[in-house]
Amino acid sequence: MAAKAIWLSHPLSTETPAYGGARGLTCEVASSIQAGATANTSRWSLPNHLGTHVDAPRHFYDRGMTITDYSSDFWIFNHPQLIEVNGDADTIIEVADLSSAVAPESDLLLIRTGFERFRHEPYYWQSNPGLSPDIARWLRSSRPKVRAVGVDCISITARAHRSIGRDAHQSFLNPEIDGRPVLLIEDMALEAVSGMLSRVIVLPFRVLNCDGTPCTVLGEIA
Repeated sequence: MAAKAIWLSHPLSTETPAYGGARGLTCEVASSIQAGATANTSRWSLPNHLGTHVDAPRHFYDRGMTITDYSSDFWIFNHPQLIEVNGDADTIIEVADLSSAVAPESDLLLIRTGFERFRHEPYYWQSNPGLSPDIARWLRSSRPKVRAVGVDCISITARAHRSIGRDAHQSFLNPEIDGRPVLLIEDMALEAVSGMLSRVIVLPFRVLNCDGTPCTVLGEIA
């Protein structure tokens, strides 16, 4: 049976939630056939950490790698793993919540908290769960094949615990500590995944020297 391809990213729109309730995507008409132009075109304005997006080390470290520093092969994950973790509002997910489930061969860890169901409510960015910095430290030392971690909430920073979230971002992205940095994919679409993911391809919007960017993510279910 052929593998089934599914979306693991949300499409961008003017309704896409932004961290902290900040301004998101705005669109304006640049040319319109109805107005007499030969083609329809638009002009977009958006923050680079909006919607399903990747955080690169440059996001927190001036000397960290940018999106375009990574080779094309980096973005293909042949051993992805989806783990279910309880993600109640304002909670911090700890190493003990997932360590026993992460396989040694995993190269992409996707954490499904279920918080995605609130995505169209302010509650989604006001009360999201977050990740402990200890998860990053554990992955970098004990699961070194993991190159990226994705979550189904707006950020790995819980809004109610912003200092912990800052430390978590730094622990994942720091290029100067033991183990390679682990990139972050936030605001993913994981709710509809049913079955075992056999491959995941992350397609970031490639802007030279950027610290993060919206991305399209495709998954294959065997």
